[in-house]
Amino acid sequence: MLTKVAEPIDVAHIYPFSMRKLEASPSDPLSFWSVLRLFWSQDRVDAWYNAIFSSGTEVVYNLMCLGPAVHKYHERAYFALEPKEISNDKKRLMVRFYWLPRSQHSDEVDILRSPSIPEDLDGENHEVSLWNR
Repeated sequence: MLTKVAEPIDVAHIYPFSMRKLEASPSDPLSFWSVLRLFWSQDRVDAWYNAIFSSGTEVVYNLMCLGPAVHKYHERAYFALEPKEISNDKKRLMVRFYWLPRSQHSDEVDILRSPSIPEDLDGENHEVSLWNR
């Protein structure tokens, strides 16, 4: 649980139900999964999709507890969580927290450049903050 707040608590999905959409459509010609197929084989992308959605999105391993404000920050991609260590009983996952840079909404993305997350970012770039009680 992020921020160690006792309550209120929101349950947030790691992979939202909306990501289930497999195919492109006229309203969304480049769905997430069709874009992945531009870089990887159909079999590989299907394996990722099935690993995520074979049991649906309403399963414990696809949920995390967040405070309401943190849940909204997660929805808006203000931060990212990097898995670091899972407990032996697989009930607790330690993660590294990264504030993400504010999106510049550029029409161009260099897909050959590996993305990086600056280590010195804080919530100021989104005008928000989190406190560890």
